[in-house]
Amino acid sequence: MALRTLVLTVSAAALADPSEDRAAPLLADALEAAGLAVQRSVVAPEDAQTALQRAVAEHDLVLTCGGSGMRPGDRLPQLVRSLGEDFSEVPGVMEQVRRLGAEKAPAALLSRGLAGVVEQAGHRCFVLNAPSSRGGAKDVGAVLTGLLPDLERELLGAERH
Repeated sequence: MALRTLVLTVSAAALADPSEDRAAPLLADALEAAGLAVQRSVVAPEDAQTALQRAVAEHDLVLTCGGSGMRPGDRLPQLVRSLGEDFSEVPGVMEQVRRLGAEKAPAALLSRGLAGVVEQAGHRCFVLNAPSSRGGAKDVGAVLTGLLPDLERELLGAERH
């Protein structure tokens, strides 16, 4: 697949100690198994907005890890919404992720993560706020890998069959 992909972890703990980054490796592995070349990056929460803006400009698919719960400082959904006036939420993706997660852990329903398309200067990028838990990452991987052919076609404007 041709989607330029980034998994962006937003966590001071993971920046200080890479072993704290539990979700991103699982997401990257799932996407690579589906045929994508995946880049990874870790940033501090105070650098998230700048890193996210750059990521959206340079990639077709950006998955963030962390910062989408209800804890103080969890601001990734707000940052995604502020990326551009042309953010189009695709609610069904995260609804399915939360549904899968809630079967095993009811707290999955507390995620405020978003999924949607950001359009800037004619470039379209699909952004998804993944949870920082291993279980949440597995759920995102399961949902997203099943959608990749359609997502690629929609984002890159390929012909429908």
